[in-house]
Amino acid sequence: MLVATGAGAWFSAAGDTVVALTLAALIEFDPGVWSEFFASTHEASEFAGVLLGGNGGTSFQSRFSIVRMWGGGIPQSYAEQAPS
Repeated sequence: MLVATGAGAWFSAAGDTVVALTLAALIEFDPGVWSEFFASTHEASEFAGVLLGGNGGTSFQSRFSIVRMWGGGIPQSYAEQAPS
């Protein structure tokens, strides 16, 4: 539907942006930056899992999910998630 209505150009622009930013990172840093990035995301996921209940990082990292994991109700979780 998006392609049929002409909104498909947004997908192309998004793809071009990803390619441009990837090339910029490769030019600014060495190619090893990508392996380090993916290694750090795994470590961050493991650390978040420990903080959020030790379930291996599979939970959402938000105030809403933390309140829900600790047994809070949905209204309480939404209230905690709301901007202050």
